[in-house]
Amino acid sequence: MYSFSPKLKSTSLILLVAGLVLFGIGFFMNKGLSTEKIEQMMEAVHASGHNAPTHSSEMVGPQDHAAHLEHTELQVHNQPLAAIHFVAVFFFGVSCAVLFFYCIQHAAHAGWPIIITRVMEAIASYIPYGGAILIILMLLNITHQGHLFHWMDPDLTDPNSAHFDVILFEKKRFLNIPFYFVRTFIYVLGASFFAWKLKAQSKKVDETKSKVEYQFLYRWAVGYIAFFGFASAAWAWDWLMSIDPHWYSTMYIWYSMVSCLSSGIAVIILLSVYLKKNGFLPQFNDNHLHDLGVFLFATSMLWTYTWFAQFHAILVCERSGRGELLLWKIPTLWYYILTNVDH
Repeated sequence: MYSFSPKLKSTSLILLVAGLVLFGIGFFMNKGLSTEKIEQMMEAVHASGHNAPTHSSEMVGPQDHAAHLEHTELQVHNQPLAAIHFVAVFFFGVSCAVLFFYCIQHAAHAGWPIIITRVMEAIASYIPYGGAILIILMLLNITHQGHLFHWMDPDLTDPNSAHFDVILFEKKRFLNIPFYFVRTFIYVLGASFFAWKLKAQSKKVDETKSKVEYQFLYRWAVGYIAFFGFASAAWAWDWLMSIDPHWYSTMYIWYSMVSCLSSGIAVIILLSVYLKKNGFLPQFNDNHLHDLGVFLFATSMLWTYTWFAQFHAILVCERSGRGELLLWKIPTLWYYILTNVDH
């Protein structure tokens, strides 16, 4: 069994503490920015010729200087929470995608990945911890302690409000706080349950060598594939795409899922090679590495295809005058989350 060496433990703790300290410094520096400073930053951006809106909320409601300044302040002060949100969604998605890859191998009755089964299970063990972070972020947002999701503002769906947004009013059956709360718990608890159940069933198969127990493992694997197919699409809507609720793309859910799947396979390769070099996984050889490389190449090509298709769709929409999609010159939410999150 692999265990962390004292040197690796101390290095990890040092990096963890350093990260927390740097985040704290950045957080207080961000909160210390005055309105005057933010206004100067906004005017400097406008002076360089960048006047296009960076969020659909800027195209609804009052359009005067004070309203634009309010949007900018929220964007700037949201950056620390947006950074955590980005990391939390990404690593949760990667661990869930690794469990999906693991289940595909069982559903296909593949024999070659048995060598890296414990590696995949170990990565999937992060799911409940990553899910707990996402639940905390969700609670901060629905209690309005965080302002990542513009649509959570009740004034936007109030027809008597000056900030009334007819598009969000039409979407409120799906984009509403109680339903968002329930969906988040379904994603997190569902993925956490499957991670626990599949890992426990896998150990039972190893202990009993029973074909009956293997059939149960097969059925749970198929169940998770179905769950992941739904949940990975829905949490891309909820946790990423709804940050700018006017923008939508049926292709984005594939782009989000495949990015996590490709990254997850890369993590499997890195950990497997690391363990091999440290005397573990003695049966892991070039054939396994080649097979993983093939999967990484295939998912990377699919990721590239969805990226290009999304970008091409944006160009088509630009020519057809679809204003709500012109905001997405760079068709990726990763960059957007870190720079342009609004209330």
